Amino acid sequence: MADLSTLPPGRPLRGAAVGLRLLPFAVSGACIWLLATRFDWSAVGGALMGAHWPLVVVAVGLVLAYLPVRAVRWRLMLGATAPPFGTVLRVYAVSIAVAAAIPGSGEVVRAVALGRRGEFPTAYVLGTVAVEKGLDTALTLMLMLLGLWTAALRDEQVDHLLLGAALLTSAGLLAGIALLAALVRWLPPGAVWTPPQWVPPRLARLLARLVAVSLAAAERFGSGARAIWHLPRGRQAAILALTLVSWVATWLLTLAALAAFGLAVQGALAAVLWGALALGLSVPSAPGGLGTFQLVVVTVLQAFDQPVAPSLAFAIGFHALTAGPIFLAGAVASLRGRPRS
Repeated sequence: MADLSTLPPGRPLRGAAVGLRLLPFAVSGACIWLLATRFDWSAVGGALMGAHWPLVVVAVGLVLAYLPVRAVRWRLMLGATAPPFGTVLRVYAVSIAVAAAIPGSGEVVRAVALGRRGEFPTAYVLGTVAVEKGLDTALTLMLMLLGLWTAALRDEQVDHLLLGAALLTSAGLLAGIALLAALVRWLPPGAVWTPPQWVPPRLARLLARLVAVSLAAAERFGSGARAIWHLPRGRQAAILALTLVSWVATWLLTLAALAAFGLAVQGALAAVLWGALALGLSVPSAPGGLGTFQLVVVTVLQAFDQPVAPSLAFAIGFHALTAGPIFLAGAVASLRGRPRS
């Protein structure tokens, strides 16, 4: 972690702290404002009411089906002493619901829930969650790239917007993998970073905190990756297979939702959409990604030449049908996990 004790004394960064807390709401507000001023809301409402609801039900079923698949994968990551599947599923469902509302909080829920059992150190649980997120992100972005290249070069005519996005994402993914691999390989446990003396004290404190968070995340991922590396090869293969199965489930539910709102049912579009959401929702935003989610979805659909009003209707409906079942599953799991009086 960054060593704050060597920094010159000064007043707490109250203004910066308040600004960081308000930033997510400002980002979501800006996204909502952009959408509110660009669309004919009567047409959007008509597109929502005209959705093919049996396909929406299919999509919701796929959302609920992929939760146990991901819970099985996480149980494999925890190793041979993992708790029973029912316990893991309840903890996983609650953590995913909390994370959907408050990004970054789901891993804490898992660590606390399993830590109370006394079987797993908090650092180990956090490490497995970090690796899980890394696997999901890497696969999603790789398939997004495949979708971008496929769409950019379709019909022997190059779509320059999609081609530029493909090139930029390819470079960013390669750079991110290289940086992460270097951190896992050479980052020593408990690494610290002290800002140079020429940096102003208030800025130095802010930089130190940001670096401390980044180093802690890299250290968690590294510890989790090393632990999973030592699992039996059969268990590792099952983890990778379930990662692919869970992605296929999300891909299929996206295709079902696109069809429900009368949009193009294209495999490349569905792959690019999930990759864009993985990147876009990493930006600070209000709980649940409100506004940010819709703007990312509409931007992708417009790049694929989809009609305007149905695009926003899909963005609103898709957000509801992916988040709603997760919240419901988390609430049910939370109630079932409470001790009976």
